[in-house]
Amino acid sequence: KEFTKAEDTLQSLLKKQPQNLEAIELLGDVYSNQRDWDRAIIQYEKLTELKTQEANYHYKYGGALSMKALSVNKLRALSYLDDMEDAFLKAATLDSKHVNTRWALVRYYLEVPGIIGGSKEKAWLYTEELNGLSLVDGALSKGYYFETVDDFVQAESYYKKAVEVGNTWICNKHLLDLYLKYNKPRQALHAMEAYYHLSTDDKALKVINKLTKDYGLSSKLARE
Repeated sequence: KEFTKAEDTLQSLLKKQPQNLEAIELLGDVYSNQRDWDRAIIQYEKLTELKTQEANYHYKYGGALSMKALSVNKLRALSYLDDMEDAFLKAATLDSKHVNTRWALVRYYLEVPGIIGGSKEKAWLYTEELNGLSLVDGALSKGYYFETVDDFVQAESYYKKAVEVGNTWICNKHLLDLYLKYNKPRQALHAMEAYYHLSTDDKALKVINKLTKDYGLSSKLARE
C-alpha cells in the first residue's frame, strides 16, 4: 500500500513537472522495490537522457537492466547485455570514484560467458580500481574474483585480508559463505567466533548457534 501511494503521488507530480529528476528517480526506486524492472528501466533511462553526465543515473539504469536480465530466460537475457555494459561503463567513466559501478563491472565481466563479452582480465582491472578507492572493497572484489574462478586458497586469503582491514559483518559474511560453499563448517565457526569476540555482533551469535546445531560442532559462545 505504501508503494502504491508513493507511486500515485509521484505520477501526479510528474504530470505537472514531467522533467522533475528527483521525482523520476524516486518513481524508478519505487518500481525497483516492487521488482517491476520494466517500469524501473523506463524511469532510469529517462534520467540518463535528461542528465547525461550523472553517473549514478547510468548506474541505476544498468542495475535495473541486470535485474531484468536475471528474471528472464537466458536467451532473452542476451538482449540486455550490451545496454547493461554500456550503462556501467558510462557511469565508471563519469565518476572515477563510483565504487558500486566498479563492483557491477567486476560481476558483469565474471558472470557473462567470454564468448558474449565476459572477460576475467577486465574483471581483474576493476578489482584493481576498487583497491585504489577502498582497501576493503579491493580485497572483497579480489576474493570474489577468485571464488568465481574456483580458487579457494586465494579467495580465502583476500576475504581474510578484507576482515583484517574492515572487520564488518559484510566482510565476515563473505568469508563465512566461502567456507560453507566449500563444506568447511569448522573454519566457518572459528571465523564467526573471532568476529564476535571483536564486535559482539548478534548476527555472529545466531550463525554460531546454527553452525553448532547443524554440524554437531561445539562452541563456548553457543546457547543451549
